[in-house]
Amino acid sequence: MIVGKIGITPDYFLNRLSIDEANLLIEAHNEIYKESWEKVRMSSFNKIKLPWDDKIKKSDRKPTEAKFNRLKNWNK
Repeated sequence: MIVGKIGITPDYFLNRLSIDEANLLIEAHNEIYKESWEKVRMSSFNKIKLPWDDKIKKSDRKPTEAKFNRLKNWNK
């Protein structure tokens, strides 16, 4: 998914991407679809469980500035 849908190069994915960065990319990618998923859930009377329903806020797991800069400049 990270290489195909998000557009990370295979080299970056295999050799430089950390697990924390991968998780951040997947979470950010899922945000794109969150609104449409919520609409589907509302039309199903809230019987669909979505990934963020049981998620505990992880405000202390914010990326470092160095990781942010790597992600920001990965394709330059």
